[in-house]
Amino acid sequence: MSTFTLTDLTALSISDLEHAFISCVFSAPEEALIAAGWLKPDQFIDQRLRRFWDLFTGKHRGDVMSSALDCDLMADITLWLADYSDYNVYRSMGPLAEQMVNRGYLMSIDKSLAAMIAARRRNDVDEIKRLVSEIGSTQPNMEDHIPDASSLHLDFTEYITRDKIQTIQTHITGLDRALKGIALDELVLIASRPSMGKTTLAFQIARNLAKSGKSVIYFSLEMKARDLWAKAACGRAGVDWYDVLNKKLDPDQMDQLIQISAGLAGEYDNYLMIDDSTYHTTESIGRIMARKKPNLVIIDVLARLKNKMSKSKIDWIEEIAYSLKDMAKNNNIPIMALHHLNRAAEQALGNEGKPEKPMMKNLSDSSGLEKAADTIGLIYSPGYYDTGKPPAELETQIIIAKHRMGGRNMIADLRYLTKEQWFESKNP
Repeated sequence: MSTFTLTDLTALSISDLEHAFISCVFSAPEEALIAAGWLKPDQFIDQRLRRFWDLFTGKHRGDVMSSALDCDLMADITLWLADYSDYNVYRSMGPLAEQMVNRGYLMSIDKSLAAMIAARRRNDVDEIKRLVSEIGSTQPNMEDHIPDASSLHLDFTEYITRDKIQTIQTHITGLDRALKGIALDELVLIASRPSMGKTTLAFQIARNLAKSGKSVIYFSLEMKARDLWAKAACGRAGVDWYDVLNKKLDPDQMDQLIQISAGLAGEYDNYLMIDDSTYHTTESIGRIMARKKPNLVIIDVLARLKNKMSKSKIDWIEEIAYSLKDMAKNNNIPIMALHHLNRAAEQALGNEGKPEKPMMKNLSDSSGLEKAADTIGLIYSPGYYDTGKPPAELETQIIIAKHRMGGRNMIADLRYLTKEQWFESKNP
C-alpha cells in the first residue's frame, strides 16, 4: 500500500481529491468518521458528495451503503475504488480532507479576487473591505481536531504494522546494541571534550548509512568539506593529512590516495552530502531538510548555528535544541547534533588520577539540551589524557546518558583507531 504524498495531492484536481477521499471512506467508514469527522458537507464542491457526506455523518451515520444508494453514487464509487485501490486508507483520509478544504478555500479566494479587482476599478472601497473580511472569515480551520483514543489506536496500529523498519542503524555494532536504533523523529546529541572523536564518530555513521543506501546531509559548520573527506580518504589509505598538505607523499602513495578517494565516492555516491557553509540557522537547515528529505541530518556542531542570540547563551542553546527537536518530529527525520562537554568534566578525578566519566550536567550550557534531546551520548576515553605520543588505538565508551524510549546509562564499548579515523566495536 502507498500513501498520498504532498506532491500527489497538489497534482490532483479538486474532483480527483473528492473521489479519492470518498473511495477511502467507502473502504473504511468507521475510520473515516474518526480521521475526518470534522469535515463539513458544504466543504465538498460536488453537490452529490455534499449530500452523501451529510447523510453519512448524520442520518445514516457510518453506513456508506445507505448513504451512497440514497445519492445514486454506487456506480461512481465502484470506479473510484478501482482507481485508488492501492492507497492506504488509514493514512490518506486526513491529508485528503485537509487538501480538499484548502483547495476549496483557494477557489473561493480566486472568486473574491476577481470581484475585488472589479470593485477596485469602480473605486468601491466598501465592497473591497467586505470582500477582505469575507476572505478572512472563510479561511479553513482544522486546529480544533485533536485525536482521541480511537484515532490514536488507528494511527498506532497502522504505524506498527508497516513493512518499513522505523529506526535507522549506525552500523557500529556496539553502539546499535546500546541504542537499539535511532527512531525517525529523534533528536540525538553526541558530546565530548575537544578532539575526542565526536566528528569522526558522526562522520563514520554518515558514511555507514550512505553505504547502506540511506541519504545523509552532514552540516559541517567547523571543518571544510575537503578536510572532512580527508578523514575518510587518508584514514583508509593510512596516511597523515598533513603529510599530504606538506607534499611528503611519494607518487605511488599519491596515486593510491586518489584511487581510494574515487572508491569512496563510488561507495557513497549521492547518498552522502556535506554542506560546509558557515551561515546556517535552524530555519535554513529546516528548509533543506524539507526539500531533500534525507534519512539523517547531522549538525557539527550545534553551537555554531547562527540563530539570533537570546538574552543568555543558555536560553539561546535551549531554543536551538527545541527547534531541532521540532524539525525532527515534524519531518520524521532524525537529527544528530554534536556538542561540547565543559571543563568541569575533567576536574573530578577518579582512582587513576584521570577524569571520571562525564554526566549530562557536563554539557556546555546544558539545561535546555538535557530536556530537548531524546537521546544523549557522551564520549569518554581515559587514554585521551595520557601524555606523550597519541596511541594508535584508544579504548572509548559511548555512555547513553539519556534515552527517552529506552534504558539510560547503557554503554557502547568501542576502539578508536586514530590513524584509520574509524571506530570499531570492542565486543562485536
